[in-house]
Amino acid sequence: DRLIAYRVERSPKYAPEKVELPVRESSFVQVGRGKHVVDVQLATVGNIGLMRLGIGVEAIGVNVLNPDYIGFALPVSWSGDLLINGESANRSDIYMPGDLDSLHLHSKSRVVLGVTMPREPFFETVAALRGVDPGDVVFNHRQLRLSETAGVEVRVRLAAILCEACSERRTGSQREIST
Repeated sequence: DRLIAYRVERSPKYAPEKVELPVRESSFVQVGRGKHVVDVQLATVGNIGLMRLGIGVEAIGVNVLNPDYIGFALPVSWSGDLLINGESANRSDIYMPGDLDSLHLHSKSRVVLGVTMPREPFFETVAALRGVDPGDVVFNHRQLRLSETAGVEVRVRLAAILCEACSERRTGSQREIST
């Protein structure tokens, strides 16, 4: 496997294709005043992807994942209300895609962490931990509630991994490392 990392600051474009994230479609529509810029950190190792996306203007975003993948959104900070899949976000919760393998986000500004991984091994792991068959694993809720302490810990660890992977400080930097 190889690590592919990408970082860009104050750019108008979020580019999941730079690190081969399993995103079929991604769009952001600005709905508030101001300059649309994003701060992006993206990294993949094998089939696992991490991202940190900061948007400084009111915008609606839609990310549609490859159906063979599962993804999670972890809100870090925002101004005003943050809606994820139409529901008010909580800082200590983890969100999964809604219908059609998509995540819908809307806020005045936001910083969100994201994780993507292959769906089948994820479901097999959850099934093994529960002692059931993978076909018996069903996620009815698109929101996993964590304690505030656990939520902070997960976000800090993911952010540290991503920061290390994207340690190049130049704007628009990309690097590959064979592992």
